[in-house]
Amino acid sequence: MNEARLLTLADWHAAYAAGASADDLLHRRLRRLMLQSPPALWIALADASALDAQLVALARLAAAYPNREAAQRALPLYGVPFAVKDNIDVAGFETTAACAAFAYRPARSAAVVARLVEAGAVCLGKTSPRIAARPCHSHERSAPRRLAREGLADRAHARSARGRSLRLPASQAPAQRAFASATWARWGAC
Repeated sequence: MNEARLLTLADWHAAYAAGASADDLLHRRLRRLMLQSPPALWIALADASALDAQLVALARLAAAYPNREAAQRALPLYGVPFAVKDNIDVAGFETTAACAAFAYRPARSAAVVARLVEAGAVCLGKTSPRIAARPCHSHERSAPRRLAREGLADRAHARSARGRSLRLPASQAPAQRAFASATWARWGAC
């Protein structure tokens, strides 16, 4: 089975239904990502031993079912790889938000990651928030203006930085303003 052709959930489900092994497909996918991905995309990519640990956990989940087919039906994301932005905690990966000053190793995964893993998915790595957050289409830059039109932000504050940022007036969200100011002040270290 050509792992590079597995792009959708239906592709992964069909591969496993045809007898493919999660161990084989995911190790091949990881090797391909290591060799072919742009380096700036990944903050952290699982190594073979980290992937093996996740595959052991997947096997433990699947062992609760009488056979492989039952496990794959019960675990809708059985053996499906995923990646998360580096500001989301994943046990076993350091969280940095693309800034060494923020680095810490979480004791447990964020709830969204835990739910994916409980459904059988396997985390292959963490992507750079700076790359992933960059607008891909010119219309995405108008989001602050759209919020102003909908009355969710002050129109005068939605025009900063050519429409690509949004400042909340103090009257709208004092706590959020204080948090955002403190957070962005720390980014100077990055």
